[in-house]
Amino acid sequence: MAKKNDITVIVGPNGCGKSTLLKSIFGLTTIYSGNIIYQGDDITKLAPHQVTRKRIAYLPQVNNVFVNLTIRENLFMASYTLTKKEFHDRLPAIYSTFPILEEYQ
Repeated sequence: MAKKNDITVIVGPNGCGKSTLLKSIFGLTTIYSGNIIYQGDDITKLAPHQVTRKRIAYLPQVNNVFVNLTIRENLFMASYTLTKKEFHDRLPAIYSTFPILEEYQ
């Protein structure tokens, strides 16, 4: 169970279910047993657009989301539920957690 402010890493070999787990959390696959609880709410049966309203996003692995945009612009696009001020207020924490992102600005 991940707790508030935790950073959780999912690792494993190809085919072990990492992507399926993330797709399940985001509502892109059918879950046959168990539940996904987020901030006290059961989100197991929510559609992706409903999950997004809870500020959960799924970003599939690709080389670049928007190849013509900078890292900062890509982060902004992924943060579309935030206001510009909220986004700019959170940038220092993002760069602190992932310093390599700031290096490539």
